[in-house]
Amino acid sequence: MKAVQLLIVLVMTFAPAMAFPWISSPAVNENNGPERRTIPELQGNPCISSPCLNNARCIGSDWSFTCDCPSGYTGDHCETDIDDCAKNPCQNGKCIDGINSYKCDCVAGYSGKNCENNVDECADGPCKNGAKCIDGVNAYKCECAPGFNRKNCENNVDECAKKPCQNGAKCIDGVNSYTCKCAAGYTGPNCETNVDECAKKPCQNGAECIDGVNSYECKCKLGYNGKNCENSPVCNKVRRIGCFNSYSWVVKKKTLPKMILTDRDKGSPVSSDKDVDWVNWGHYMADIACRCSERAKLLGYKIIGIQNFGECWSGPSAKAEDFGPKIASSKCVGIDYKNCLPGEKHCVGLDYTNFVYELVPPTPFSRTVKGRITSSKFYASFLNTLESPLEEAFIAWRRRRRRRRRRRTIVPNADDCVPNPCTNGKCIDGVNSYTCECIPGYAGKNCQTDVDECAKKPCQNGAKCIDGVNAYKCECAPGFNGKNCENNVDECAKKPCQNGGKCTDGVNSYTCKCAAGYTGPNCETNADDCVPNPCTNGKCIDGVNSYTCECIPGYAGKNCQTDVDECAKKPCQNGAKCIDGVNAYKCECAPGFNGKNCENNVDECAKKPCQNGGKCTDGVNSYTCKCAAGYTGPNCETSNVCPKFERHGCFKARDGKSGQAVLPKMLFSDRLKRSPEFNSRKGVNWKGWNDYLQDIACRCAEEAKKVENAQYFAIQFFGECWSGSLADVDLDSLASNKCYGRDYKTCSSDSVDKYCVGGANNIFIYRFDNVDECAKKPCQNGAQCIDGVNSYTCKCAAGFTGPNCETNVDECAKFKPCQNGAKCIDGVNSYKCECAPGFNGKNCETNVDDCVKKPCQNGGECIDGVNSYKCECAPGYTGPNCETNVDECANKPCQNGAECIDGANAYTCKCTAGYTGPNCETNMDDCFNEPCQNGGECIDGVNSYECKCKPGFKGKSCEIKEVVVPFECKNYKTLNARDRSMKVRADRAKCDNYLSKGWYRFEGEAGTAIATKCPPRRHCGAHAPGWMKGTHPSQAEGAVTRHVCYNWRGNCCRWTNSIRVRNCGGFYVYELNKPPACRLRYCGNGD
Repeated sequence: MKAVQLLIVLVMTFAPAMAFPWISSPAVNENNGPERRTIPELQGNPCISSPCLNNARCIGSDWSFTCDCPSGYTGDHCETDIDDCAKNPCQNGKCIDGINSYKCDCVAGYSGKNCENNVDECADGPCKNGAKCIDGVNAYKCECAPGFNRKNCENNVDECAKKPCQNGAKCIDGVNSYTCKCAAGYTGPNCETNVDECAKKPCQNGAECIDGVNSYECKCKLGYNGKNCENSPVCNKVRRIGCFNSYSWVVKKKTLPKMILTDRDKGSPVSSDKDVDWVNWGHYMADIACRCSERAKLLGYKIIGIQNFGECWSGPSAKAEDFGPKIASSKCVGIDYKNCLPGEKHCVGLDYTNFVYELVPPTPFSRTVKGRITSSKFYASFLNTLESPLEEAFIAWRRRRRRRRRRRTIVPNADDCVPNPCTNGKCIDGVNSYTCECIPGYAGKNCQTDVDECAKKPCQNGAKCIDGVNAYKCECAPGFNGKNCENNVDECAKKPCQNGGKCTDGVNSYTCKCAAGYTGPNCETNADDCVPNPCTNGKCIDGVNSYTCECIPGYAGKNCQTDVDECAKKPCQNGAKCIDGVNAYKCECAPGFNGKNCENNVDECAKKPCQNGGKCTDGVNSYTCKCAAGYTGPNCETSNVCPKFERHGCFKARDGKSGQAVLPKMLFSDRLKRSPEFNSRKGVNWKGWNDYLQDIACRCAEEAKKVENAQYFAIQFFGECWSGSLADVDLDSLASNKCYGRDYKTCSSDSVDKYCVGGANNIFIYRFDNVDECAKKPCQNGAQCIDGVNSYTCKCAAGFTGPNCETNVDECAKFKPCQNGAKCIDGVNSYKCECAPGFNGKNCETNVDDCVKKPCQNGGECIDGVNSYKCECAPGYTGPNCETNVDECANKPCQNGAECIDGANAYTCKCTAGYTGPNCETNMDDCFNEPCQNGGECIDGVNSYECKCKPGFKGKSCEIKEVVVPFECKNYKTLNARDRSMKVRADRAKCDNYLSKGWYRFEGEAGTAIATKCPPRRHCGAHAPGWMKGTHPSQAEGAVTRHVCYNWRGNCCRWTNSIRVRNCGGFYVYELNKPPACRLRYCGNGD
């Protein structure tokens, strides 16, 4: 809230009423001047005029007011609507400000007060057929299950669209599959394999089997016949007896009336299932002669005739003598296919050329024979016996012989197999009946029923059975295979378990029991045996179910747990004691040796212990001083001259009342062994008393000097040496006859140099002269010598010890200051530690921080060791110092030819066109936007799509309406021979019996179309030329039926047959059949 202060002068003079409604406008007088007025409002509450807007509460006092704004407003007068959109609350939408409110206008795909929720377009389940729905922003994408496509996966992909089934098979679409119902003679998933009917080796007697489509042909060896060459391999012996030509009818002896087999080609009115083998004529003639003789023998005939075009004749009345050498003819052809010569061969047959043979030896006649000849119009049956022979059954098709037809029995019989009633089988004609031999897989009278091979439920383990033709297919459940899905697929067969893992097969699964040291579903991962680190004092190197420890110096063992005993090799010599350390050892040398391994004998002479010119000889932990003359002692420190001393007096013990206790210690005794307590072996030399006294005094003085602070010594009369402390008091000068002087005389009372102070026995008292023992500088190594009474004291410099400070204190041995396997080098009052690698400090007490130089790169954490460190790398890095960026591309994660770009603990796949996903594993659905128009089906490819257009459309997206070219306008044969033109007269007649049913086009010299007017007789290479009756159709009419007439002897429509005609837009095609008889031919309109 804000308080508003009013400035009266300004308000009165300038403030307009609009801005301050509680202030009146100034009145205007007649002279147009302002009139001053009082403003009573200002004298009270300024809120009376309601200055606060938007229902704000006004709080007023004299000269000021405050507006308490309602929520959503601000400003002095609450005139400003607070912009609730200022903080941009709408996350995915446009903010519309209100009064103390806002409203979010969300972009498509978002909802919620702040448009914070992505609308789940998958919530309503748009994806069909088990597809996975992936939600997007105002969109969704369906990841179709195999076999489905389109936006919602609602379309079962027609796997038959690409026409996978070959060789006329019928394709049956399934879900992500198809089944091919093969035509007879084919097999395989796509009916791509022609069933090898020769596989079962049906051809016998060494015949060659030639595989066909649902058929086979046996090429028999010479002498064999039958479908499978099963007939007798031995041909009947025959001999050639002549030729005959029937042009001359004056010959009375006409025989061979019965045709017993024919191999006429299919273009002939008389035909059988076997065509004449014109290519292998010589082999063929031998074959038909063999088969003809077999047939004649079976029927009981001994004379046979073989017609040049593959017909075999015989009869019961034929005799060898009927064929005499009388008539020659150019129509009788010999074995080498040349004309017979006059007098060599004679012709005895019907029509064209015949060879006549006699069976040798003759064969007996059979009782009955049933023969058959067929043509396009007749069915003839004959029953012959010996008693009632049929003289002739040959139909002379040549028109010039019609008047000469012989007697024949012709029974018209409709062919019940035309048209073929057997839908899926072979028709066998009977008399007013037929029988169907069904191809495998079909049943019923007309083979119309597809046998349901699935009825017996052959498919096991939950498989789906799909019926086929004489077959079935089992769609196995996952994990099974085999014809009947009877086999559990051995998922272990492909050896998925790596690194020696043992595979256990399951149903559509497998389990890997990994060899020690491996893990993962396929045992593909080498388990890290270094986690946790087993190496106590070393670096761990991972292996396969193992690890190797690289121990820091001084440690050994599998886990570097063992401190290597450097003493094991006994490096310390000369009896030294070895103390093991870490990667080090220390030798505690026996006295007298030093060096790292105590290999050095210490030179005890080095410190020059021998005094007074003595010569030092080094030993082991010892030395020997060879003293100069006048000296003695271990160090030649003692002069052979007696220490200087003076006679102090004699003493006689007082009756125990004296407090003086003198000479308490006996240094040695020379007393004679006269009492048990005397133990000296040396007796007193009484004879040389003075010399003895001097000697014992000298020896006693030497011994007394060894006593600390000794000032006095005493010699007892009987050879004892005493010393000790004695109060420095005057000695009573008592004379005694028991106190003897040097000359062994009794002391006198007036003797000035002799005093008697002894006790019960006579004792001579001596006092040392005060000699400066420091004069000879006995203290070594800078020590301070302090003289005493008959002694000295050495105050050693720091680092030395010993009576004369001759010994350097071994700080290494005394304090053992060096730690962590360091080597200690002794100094003077000092030591130096040679640290083992990885340690520092005066005493090598500090482990050097090998991480201080920050060796670990790329964010790796450094862990300090002993003279080593270990880097724990951040994800994505490796190497001793984490210096190597792990190549995440090494395992080739990017699929489908994508480029892998390595990053830090990451990789990026640069997908090839048409793929997406983190690993480019997903083929982008190019059909997502439904590019195929006009109802076309979209088939997704890789960065492409293919539209399967509906009929009448074409183009990449089926955007072009196409003009359909009829099949026959693209698939036809050509008739272009010049002699087919209606304008050309033929010298030799031809016929169209060889034409197979199909579509034909006239071209070249034959013309551009079939003739539409009657051609003259014997034109276009035929006796009866054919022409189309009527006009050609338009293109819009399609294929129409027209009739072809044949001109014979002036009758332009003597015979007719139907054809079909189509206008292909610029040319015509015709569906032609064989003409009804030979010498009939279709004519072109050529010039």
